[in-house]
Amino acid sequence: MRITGGKWCRRLVKAPATGMRPTQDRVRAAVFATLGMAMADYRFLDLFAGSGAVGLEAASRGAGHVVMVERDRATVAIMRANVQELDTDHVCHIVQGDVLRFIQAPQGETPFDIIYADPPYEQTGSGGCLERLLDMLSHSPLLTPGGIFIMEQSRREQVKAHGAWELIDDRNYGETAVRYFRRGPTGGIQ
Repeated sequence: MRITGGKWCRRLVKAPATGMRPTQDRVRAAVFATLGMAMADYRFLDLFAGSGAVGLEAASRGAGHVVMVERDRATVAIMRANVQELDTDHVCHIVQGDVLRFIQAPQGETPFDIIYADPPYEQTGSGGCLERLLDMLSHSPLLTPGGIFIMEQSRREQVKAHGAWELIDDRNYGETAVRYFRRGPTGGIQ
């Protein structure tokens, strides 16, 4: 995998050999093109971060503070190596732990402008990881007013209406769907 834009464009990012489905280069490039904004000084939260490629992409494009949350120890070791290789320790911070616990107790983190979640596809099936994340973030101060929550999941997953959130964009890239949400005017913490 490679960083697709910004300061470290074309630099390689290592990923675990097995057990994960990293966000493809073209999907990452499309996400940041869709956002269509300079990331300067933005605060970016990468949930289910895996190798850290999405968070590193945000840092490469100028995000001022990036937090990457991943549970798997071996994957976190690879993520740390990627952060060190790109010398982004001053911007990128790694949290090894459960994403849902992090949302409930964000360890003093101030709100983020963009939250990106890419859970394993098997977690997004029945029971709905997306719905659970939207519910939890509705009651969390983790996203700034007007901030964007982005969820990557299988395109086969249906998006259900959620009273607190507005689906502002929905794009498909092969088997991958990327859904963009903004908290509605009456939903959640303002």
